[in-house]
Amino acid sequence: AISGALRRHGVTDADIRTSGLNVRPELVWRDGGGQQVTGYVASTVLTVRLRQVTAASGVIADVVDAGGDDVRLNGLELGFSDESAVSSVAREAAWQDAVATAEQFASLASARLGTVVSISEHADGPRPVPVARIQRAAATEAISVEAGHTSIGASVTVVWELQD
Repeated sequence: AISGALRRHGVTDADIRTSGLNVRPELVWRDGGGQQVTGYVASTVLTVRLRQVTAASGVIADVVDAGGDDVRLNGLELGFSDESAVSSVAREAAWQDAVATAEQFASLASARLGTVVSISEHADGPRPVPVARIQRAAATEAISVEAGHTSIGASVTVVWELQD
């Protein structure tokens, strides 16, 4: 039922992954008999990638409708679909900032920038949008998911030779 609800929203098989499976015994205590197994409870954890944040509220509501009281939303993480493109832009900005700062210091020292001696990158990963803990809502009520602002930064250390 849950997979069907996801597929009705256009979520492909490649974006649905079982990331956990648990089977545990259901136990009861019987006087004189101790714990006895009355059955087993199986649960799975699905990790689902949604490509449109604007669709998330409707997808969550429909999945809860399909799964009923057995559905638990363990978390929601917002990010970039193509992090490499955003990281590249951040690196270029970090480089330009490093050059501008180095040129200013070189000028203050009455020198010019020479050859680059070393470059090291200090990766700043995505800064996720904090998402409030999501309480179980009535099945027909959509949960609001707001993208907010997520950023990726880059930091670079460059060492230049100085020339007179």
